[in-house]
Amino acid sequence: MAEWRLGLKDVARAALNQGDKLAPDISSNQAVDLGDGWLDWLVARILLNEATELITDKSTLGNDSKNQH
Repeated sequence: MAEWRLGLKDVARAALNQGDKLAPDISSNQAVDLGDGWLDWLVARILLNEATELITDKSTLGNDSKNQH
């Protein structure tokens, strides 16, 4: 999120993609045993979801503002 706010958009997207690979989203239909790492996974997913919202919202706003001018 810091990289995004610093204007390093491509670096931020790459970091987000890497984070998604390391802590994949688990649907409720899957049975996955995270063992003792469940809390780490949970914190990572919360932060990744927050970063995804930030990047998605800012990307959408940026595209909309370009189209309006």
